[in-house]
Amino acid sequence: MTHPKTTHSKIVKALALLATPLVAHSTLAQENDTVALETVQVSADFRELDLQQIPSAITVVGSDDIQNRNADHIESILSLAPNVNFAAGSSRGRFFQIRGIGERSQFIDPVNHSVGLIVDGIDLTGMGGAASLFDTEQVEIFRGPQGTAFGANALAGLINIKSTAASSDSGYISAKIGEYNSQNLSAAFGEKITDKLSARIAVQSNTSNGYTENDYLNKKDTSGFEEQAVKAKLAWESEIAEYNLNLFHINTNNGYDAYTIDNSRTTQSDQPGKDKIEVNAFSVQTSNFDSSNYTIETNTEYSKANSFYSYDFDWMNVGYRGNTYIDYEEFSRDTEKASVDIRVLSKPSLNLFNGTTSWVSGIYNRLFSESLKQARIGNYENGTFDSKLDAQSTAIYTEFKTTLSPIISLTYGVRVENWNADFTTSNNFEGDHSEVLYGGKIAVDYMLSPNHMSYASISRGYKAGGFNSDPKEALPSDLITYDTEYNWATEIGLKSSTLNETLTSRIALFYITRENQQVKNSTVRDNGLTFIDSINNAASGKNYGLEVESSWSISEAITWNASMGLIETEINGFSVNIDTDDDWINDTTIDKSGRDQSHAPSYTFASSLDIALTNSITTNIEIEGKDEFYFSDSHDAQSESYELMHASITYTQENWNISLIGKNLTNETVETRGFSGWVQDPMEVYTPGKYVQFGEPRLISIQTRYNF
Repeated sequence: MTHPKTTHSKIVKALALLATPLVAHSTLAQENDTVALETVQVSADFRELDLQQIPSAITVVGSDDIQNRNADHIESILSLAPNVNFAAGSSRGRFFQIRGIGERSQFIDPVNHSVGLIVDGIDLTGMGGAASLFDTEQVEIFRGPQGTAFGANALAGLINIKSTAASSDSGYISAKIGEYNSQNLSAAFGEKITDKLSARIAVQSNTSNGYTENDYLNKKDTSGFEEQAVKAKLAWESEIAEYNLNLFHINTNNGYDAYTIDNSRTTQSDQPGKDKIEVNAFSVQTSNFDSSNYTIETNTEYSKANSFYSYDFDWMNVGYRGNTYIDYEEFSRDTEKASVDIRVLSKPSLNLFNGTTSWVSGIYNRLFSESLKQARIGNYENGTFDSKLDAQSTAIYTEFKTTLSPIISLTYGVRVENWNADFTTSNNFEGDHSEVLYGGKIAVDYMLSPNHMSYASISRGYKAGGFNSDPKEALPSDLITYDTEYNWATEIGLKSSTLNETLTSRIALFYITRENQQVKNSTVRDNGLTFIDSINNAASGKNYGLEVESSWSISEAITWNASMGLIETEINGFSVNIDTDDDWINDTTIDKSGRDQSHAPSYTFASSLDIALTNSITTNIEIEGKDEFYFSDSHDAQSESYELMHASITYTQENWNISLIGKNLTNETVETRGFSGWVQDPMEVYTPGKYVQFGEPRLISIQTRYNF
């Protein structure tokens, strides 16, 4: 674990960086020169509410924040939310962690995810590479289990991406060029066709050489980006109903050539990998409010995805440092998802208990199917391995909100989900899993004053159990299946609006206990030439910490946003198997009990200033940071802590603007994924190394945009 004095000094440093803008500009907060902040609405919960009125920890990133950060993908804004992290291991950040809970990779077997991803009502959980942010109105990041509203894929939380509405009568054309031959073109257009019918379409193309060079192939684009996406919307509104159709298409053909034995950005691979995904999806959302007693809402969604992921297993070419092996691995997946969610929401005339209690009840059904083809080619060729997962879940849920007094409200709900899954593989493995899962929440909120709301909650989340298999051999019986994980999360918080509503703040303290914590275990064999991956259960875990967010309109010209997360984690009752003789007999085990959980940095922070220098020139300055964290539960390699600085300056003239944008201005090294436990260098025999994948280096770009 991190030494307490080291952690303390880093937290103090983070706090100092976070507070710098406040100290520098506090004298500018004149009451007659401030502008009240706009109300932020959250749409992903049962009812659309003001962010400051929801008794839960939620971060909302709006379209202005996305543009200021020049964010093309969800991974670029996650640092704005406290205690949120992501894992790469692919061309984009595909897996997310909230409050230290979440997956980091997926190879052979199906994975039930801890963090859900929803885009315009479409479930893209597990496909984080498709989370493009073009033409996005806002991103909502729910921290903590969402067991009532979202169920099995929201043990740690949920990310909801909401695109610009069809009814938005506006459009734009944007072009960006930057270092590494980066080019981004996007456009959107929305219009009211009739009084009742609106439509919008948005398109984007994003290309880049990427941030590594392949010295052996003499290429600069083996980790390049080639991404195209389309969003289309139709909305029809009448006096009694609303209907929304959302269409989504994304096609990425990215390279994946990330690892080297010397941890540099110059690779030596002779078979660089690919990270490709094509998703076609739609959702239909309806709201019928003809009745004076209730509203009926539905969400029907379907998605089909084809993905291909590959990499050079040895990261080298034949002859490099005496290497004699050819080793390459690829995974091809076909995924289909479909779900229907129908809910009834009460109106005041149908509220219970003398009108004090509003309610919502619903039923949800989801079908999921995924087929995998895996092949390892070269000296360690193992043929083709196929697997097929078919799963179905049906849930009923209900939630009530009771107004106990003008200043006290109680929210309570429950979800019951029946989970069924069948899993088969080409090496004659068959498994089925069926169980009933329970989740829910109780929260009380208390208005200390009209501008200060306190709350306390306890919630239960869940993530279904599953199966492990291996393409080469049968696993030991104790590794074949793993159990469902549950967690209990207690949270207390305070949400405030002060200084004539120019300053909003949110503070949350949380404590999570994890039961049967699902843990990824990778057993190294043959000195790193083969691995056995499995998901196991630790006896328990705990995650607790503090989160602070604020937004301050210091003056008409200056706005300051800041966030900070502190977290402590611990894993208990878990040991790692070291396979020393390739027969699962007399192996060595290392007890990991008491260690921090992986991808859970003890602090995260972000701070930004938006400054209008003149009526035409604005600038944005940002600082973000993250503590070191363990890459895996199976080994003890850690990332390096970092602090990054970003800045942009924009000139605006009527309907167009041009921006100069700098990311990671000091060119800091950011490690987004890492491995250890074996020797990759053929010239080294005894010392296992730490091997890392890097995030973006310094990146300078110019963007122009015309709004109409």
